[in-house]
Amino acid sequence: MTDFNDLLERMTHRANQDPVGAWATREQLAALAATPEEVLHLGAWTAQVAGTVLGHFIEGAGFLAGLRQHRALTGPAAEAVRASLWRAEAVQWWCVGREEAAEKAVAAGVHTVSDRCRIEGLAAQTLASRGRFSEAVLHLRRAEEACRGLPAHDAVVAQTAQVARNILTMADHQAPLIHLLARTAASALTTAAPPGDWRHAHEALWQTARADLASGRLTPAHAAIHELSRLEDQQKAGPFERYRTAALAARLHALQGRTAAAAQALEAAQDFATRAARLGHDLEAELTDLQKIIVG
Repeated sequence: MTDFNDLLERMTHRANQDPVGAWATREQLAALAATPEEVLHLGAWTAQVAGTVLGHFIEGAGFLAGLRQHRALTGPAAEAVRASLWRAEAVQWWCVGREEAAEKAVAAGVHTVSDRCRIEGLAAQTLASRGRFSEAVLHLRRAEEACRGLPAHDAVVAQTAQVARNILTMADHQAPLIHLLARTAASALTTAAPPGDWRHAHEALWQTARADLASGRLTPAHAAIHELSRLEDQQKAGPFERYRTAALAARLHALQGRTAAAAQALEAAQDFATRAARLGHDLEAELTDLQKIIVG
């Protein structure tokens, strides 16, 4: 391991507890970087620590601009690294509303549909991490739209689907936005599905049903849950997928005031959770929350 990689690894861990102290080592890290790949890694670290963690977007953008002139950026890999740094800088500018500076960076760093998908996903993730979900969903939509022009096996499509999952987890308490977020995420997950992979379709449907329930749209939620059950029967799904659907059904029936049906769905969810636990799925906390909702 080089001195750069050793320090970067330590500062990545330090950023979890002391991001200000970790960020203060950026010039030391830059001095140690000796290859285009190390500069690339430093750029990604900068976007994460300065932007996502600290919200020091202008400072982060300035440091990224300086990295584009780094002495190690020589040879055939240099231009690709500079393009990546431009994309990271564009996100920093978007986050402070500097559209003109952001578009300049986009023009320099976005050359393909894959680049567009990547930069919009990064912006969505960064904004969501700062609690700015209404802005995040706009970029997630753009990322999902860009991904439609890519083959499902492209790595950036899977990355976008993961961003969608991450944002949904962070936005769980954002009731006014969860429906829009989940619909967008479901589209991203569907786009990411390899041919014949029913689990991506299942997750997209589950996210849609979950969003409909959260926003009080009980009729479309019922339709999505019915389709989930049909898909599970068709594919002979395991207990984990069936648990998730049974849990949604229990919530739906409770919201509809159908006490007996909610209790029956809860019993099914408990049975599936027990079987899923034997396969390594820990659903105890989720099941406890569900029981509180249904039983009180």
